[in-house]
This record gives sequence, structure tokens and C-alpha cells, in this order.
Amino acid sequence: MATEQTWQIVASDDVADDPAVRAGISDLREALADSGIQLSGGESDNRLHLEIADLPLLDAEGLSEAEMAIVAESSFKITAGTPTTRLVGKSALGLTYALFELADGVRISGCVPEMEVVGQPALPYRIVNTSSPPAVTLDGPDASPQSIQETRNAYEKTIRGVLKHGYNIMTLRSSQDFFPQDEGPYAARAERYSEHLRAMIELAHAYHLRVVPIGDEFTYLPEALDRAGVTPSVKDDGFWEALREKYRRFFTLYPEVDGAGTRIGEHIPYFGFNTLDLIHSHEEEPDPRIEERYRRFIKTMQGVVAG
Repeated sequence: MATEQTWQIVASDDVADDPAVRAGISDLREALADSGIQLSGGESDNRLHLEIADLPLLDAEGLSEAEMAIVAESSFKITAGTPTTRLVGKSALGLTYALFELADGVRISGCVPEMEVVGQPALPYRIVNTSSPPAVTLDGPDASPQSIQETRNAYEKTIRGVLKHGYNIMTLRSSQDFFPQDEGPYAARAERYSEHLRAMIELAHAYHLRVVPIGDEFTYLPEALDRAGVTPSVKDDGFWEALREKYRRFFTLYPEVDGAGTRIGEHIPYFGFNTLDLIHSHEEEPDPRIEERYRRFIKTMQGVVAG
């Protein structure tokens, strides 16, 4: 009977205990097991070395210094073969991508292949649109510890898929549900949603990923605009100030969030929230041109999100 091939993981405790690296090891272990190969921490003549170390970067045209730093954290090098395979990441995130890359090679070849790969993404911002686990409902989610943990468990599965495909930024749809509210039952609803968002941000950061909630603008509660004396009109300066204040409050509530995104032109009122199409809404003459509307929207958002 043939002896089952085994491989030993050689890594420092801080590397092996990193959540993202553990996710990569888990995927590689599954790929090896499908080929009858065991990956363990026990002694073996076949050794998989995992390291975080400095790596030279390939030339990349058109990227700023800040963008190159983001590219660098995702870079890795694989030198694979039997009995020694070495994976080096510039960071834990880069090492994680290397593990998933090697797992793909194992699935194709049915063994630990002879391969040498230098991985460096061409794009610093690799964004994938994801859904947040708490469902969008009239009353919002339960904020009990059990419910929060269920959200974490569901989001963790999403995160592993995101890492597997090389993304580094996750958008979260339906950002409107996470914005603070002052109006009656909507205030408590928003607070419950906020507990789930904080849990998702914390989890994503543990896996070295960035989180950017995204939603349609302008979405609002009519009573909130009424209380502020604002008309839902792009010709009302108070409306644009309401948009600024909405995002100021958002970033004050979530200082740990990595940004915010918006979509325009796709508007579906729901659960008491109304919407205003900033670009195509009917206005009395003189009606601001579409270019003026876009320009004011972008400058208003930039002043808060990136200002």
C-alpha cells in the first residue's frame, strides 16, 4: 500500500495564527487532501515554509507612492517543488494570496507542482460588491450577541471568497440602513444595524481587507428633511448641506470605516425612505444642466468623504 504523502508547515506563530493566512492554509489543505496529500504541523521531509519578508517590486507605471504601497502589501513569491516549497509575502495579505495561488496549482496538477511565481497586482484597488448578512427589513435585525455572531459567521464565508479571488476592498450594499437616524422607530432600527456593521468592519480588518458601504443617493426620510426645513430639490442649497451632514454623521459614527460609495440613477423607495434622482429629477426652470448636477454632487461628496 502506498504511503500517504505529508507536508509540514514551517512558520512562526504570528504568521500561522493570522486569520487571513489561516484561511489560505485551510484552502490549500483542502486542495491537497483532494489529491491524497496531508498538510499538518507534524514532522515531515516535505516542508512548506511560510514567511513575511521584504520583496522587490516590479515597475508599475502611473501609480502614486500611496498606490504602490497598497500594491506592495499584496505582493508575494512562490518557489514550489518537492521536498521544499517556500511562500513569501510582503505582508500577511500577500502571503494569503500566495497560499490560494498554490492551492489552485495543486488542484490543476494533483500534486505540489514545480512552479515559481512572482505575484504583484496591476491594480491597487480591487473592489468587489458584496451583500451584508443582516437582511433589509422594516424592523431591521436583532442586535443580540447570537444575531451578531450569525452575521460574523456569514460574512466570514464571504471574506474567504474575496481573498481567494484577490480582491482587497469590499463594498457593502444598502448603506442607507447603517446611517444614523433621529426619527422615531428608525433611530432604534439604525442602531441595531450599526452593531452589525461594526462587527463586519472589525472582521474584515482582521483579514486585512477594507470595507466601503455603498448605496443610492439621495435616499432620505421625508420627516427628517421637513424638520431641517429642506426641500428635496437640487436647487435648494439646504438639500446639498443635508447630503454633507448625512455623511459627516456617518463618518463620526464609524471612524473605523474605510470610505463610502454612492450610486445615482437607480432609486427605489422602501420602508418609508424616499429617493431623489439627483441627475434626472424634474425641476422648475431654470433647471440645472446635468453637468452642473454631476459637478455639484461630486464636489459635495468629495468634500466629506475625501476632504
